Amino acid sequence: MTDLILPVGHDMGPFFPDHDVPFDYYEVCIGRRVFGLRTNYDYAVWMRAHGPIDEAPLTFARYHENLRSDGIPDGASRAQGLASDRLIWVVPLSGPAAVRFAEAHRPMPLATAIGNVGPDVPAGRYALGRPTTVFHYADEVEYWLWLWGGHYDSLWLAVQAFARTDLGAATGGGDPRACLGPVLLAAQNLISHSLLFFDAAWDRR
Repeated sequence: MTDLILPVGHDMGPFFPDHDVPFDYYEVCIGRRVFGLRTNYDYAVWMRAHGPIDEAPLTFARYHENLRSDGIPDGASRAQGLASDRLIWVVPLSGPAAVRFAEAHRPMPLATAIGNVGPDVPAGRYALGRPTTVFHYADEVEYWLWLWGGHYDSLWLAVQAFARTDLGAATGGGDPRACLGPVLLAAQNLISHSLLFFDAAWDRR
């Protein structure tokens, strides 16, 4: 079974305590909590979990290989620390652990929908990004998650709603557990394009 690496939290960027002083930490928010990543290395390890664009899926093995190839000092132990703070998760594509992750987190969209921007865009692809810049042409599952996922209190509730749609029937036979893997892959790809982040589920903020 493939285990995905998924980052959690909203990147708020570097925090500067005053003018003309070095940054204090990189700020990441999950629900009502704020985490401070104290070094560029810690931030790089967290950002690496967002994955390289268009190289999904980012598996546990590939993530650690990327950390080694980047030469980040103590990359594995830094990743372990971020995982302890629940800023990085190892998530299988199916099974109870996948459901638990979906119950505990909520997908939140970023950027804006641009739509079908030209005759060369394949059917079933939707441009997401900024009005003048396309970040990614989302497929139908990605676009559904981007458009509707944040309307639900958790990813699991969103997947249950997705399973009831015609697209959910085509994706996983209308079974939420069968739909969860494709939705997690869609989420990871959106995250890699800076179009989505995972926050805490509404009841776990």
